[in-house]
Amino acid sequence: MPLRWKIFRIANYFTLLIAIAITGLGTYFFIGSSLNSADIFYFIIFAAGGLVLIMNYSVNIFLLERYYPDGELPGSLQMFIAIVLSLSCLTIGFLTLVFSVEFYDVVLARKYNRVLFSRAGIFSLLSGMILLITYYIFWMQVALRKTIKRNRQTLYSAFLDSN
Repeated sequence: MPLRWKIFRIANYFTLLIAIAITGLGTYFFIGSSLNSADIFYFIIFAAGGLVLIMNYSVNIFLLERYYPDGELPGSLQMFIAIVLSLSCLTIGFLTLVFSVEFYDVVLARKYNRVLFSRAGIFSLLSGMILLITYYIFWMQVALRKTIKRNRQTLYSAFLDSN
């Protein structure tokens, strides 16, 4: 397996563990708090986003393990992947917006505060690094599907040319 797919696999496992941890901790803290309708609505959005990301990373790992380099993707799996990818893009878009606002507030707007390495600043920078890894994963998961399809076509062509 080429190095780029090994890095892709490691990035998926890493972000999968982070998504599970954040979703699990959020659920734990939500269950332990007092409930009102606004909190329940925000929790449902939070949990749905976390579950979509967990599903996306799991699907990427499954595709890499099962169908790479030249497996044939069933039509139902392709449709499922397209839906999960679309929902993941919405989730990451929302997280990017939240990160941008938070980064501006914590790092850029406090230009007179000379303490760059505060807890909030470090958390903001780590969140940005995780978002960059997620962008890499999105780029590579599209490339993975194209690579599997191209390798399958090459395999079919080689088979037909050999006869």
